[in-house]
Amino acid sequence: MQTQQVGGCPRASGAAGRGWVTLGASLLSVLLLVAGCGSSDSEVTESAGEFAPPPAHLTGQPPATQAAPLESDPSADGVGPCTKLDSDGDGVNDCDDKCPNTTVGDTVVEGPFPGCDRRIRVKATREMLTLPFAVDLHGAGSDFVGEFDIADNFGTVELGGEILDMLVYERTHWDEIGYDLYQGLAVASDRWFALWFYCDGARVEWVFYEGTDGTTLQQEMTAGACVFLAKAHAVSVGFPSVDMSFPEPLAGYRIDGRDIELEDDGVGQVNLPGGAEMLLPFAGVDCSACPGGSWYEVHSILWNPVDEKACFAMLYLSQAGGPIVMAYSICLPGLTNPTADAVGRSAIDSVLGLDASWSVPKEYTARLGISPATAPPPSVAMSAGR
Repeated sequence: MQTQQVGGCPRASGAAGRGWVTLGASLLSVLLLVAGCGSSDSEVTESAGEFAPPPAHLTGQPPATQAAPLESDPSADGVGPCTKLDSDGDGVNDCDDKCPNTTVGDTVVEGPFPGCDRRIRVKATREMLTLPFAVDLHGAGSDFVGEFDIADNFGTVELGGEILDMLVYERTHWDEIGYDLYQGLAVASDRWFALWFYCDGARVEWVFYEGTDGTTLQQEMTAGACVFLAKAHAVSVGFPSVDMSFPEPLAGYRIDGRDIELEDDGVGQVNLPGGAEMLLPFAGVDCSACPGGSWYEVHSILWNPVDEKACFAMLYLSQAGGPIVMAYSICLPGLTNPTADAVGRSAIDSVLGLDASWSVPKEYTARLGISPATAPPPSVAMSAGR
């Protein structure tokens, strides 16, 4: 039973208050009247009110928004305990539902975010990002990729006849093939594209691209100029808001580790310094015969519907053993790095090692083999096991 202080007068609240022991009730009423406590003028009503649950963190339990009722007690509305209620009809009980306003339909029922629908919604990006290098890329592709115009890491690229904003945020030198690789993210309102520009000195000679909408990894020749400057500078980045469906699952892969799991149905979970994320792979690369090593790549979206944050991330599975390495990652809308540590380190080139066993489809080479790869794995991370 709870009591409230109303104008200096105690009263019971809730159903328990209505069940006060009747013995001595008359005497209690007299005492309250003498104290000047009315019955109706001093009434205080309680309102349940609406509020959004706080962001989920890596606790293994959904964040509590109110005291959980005992299994034997009725819920606040008198229907039953929240474990037996599904107010929005999405197949997830109210206790576990991380997205309580979704309706029956195509919702996620397992993993870190049960009750959330299978769409990725991200607010518009308007941020400044400090990068350790500057690059200008100007030219055109020969087929799907049209003109690209990047000045100081940000600009536009034409993909399939549509002009999109693009940020170039990573640079890697691949010693074995002699190219400088520049990785970019182009954003449309309903899909993302990842791109890798291969520069030989001052010339852009090749580009690789893939899309979260099912656009498979392709390469084509380019003609253009590449200008690199080793200087740290701040880049103003603007992307539109995004509302896109989950990518088509990349089935046939299995990952099993303490902090990363992926079933062969193509949906998994990864535990990062900032909390749990949904793991949604959408593209793979067989680099078992690539210059400089032997590895597989799993390109993925990391999705947190509670925080409304989505990231592009690359997983490297080395045939030489060691941890799975997550690298070359970036999140929208904040332009953060999902592999940054808990104190907020935001270096765009940081990597993370995840101990896990894994397997890939037997038909991997025949179905997905493309050489050379989009980018080699970070060699320091592979050897140090970070």
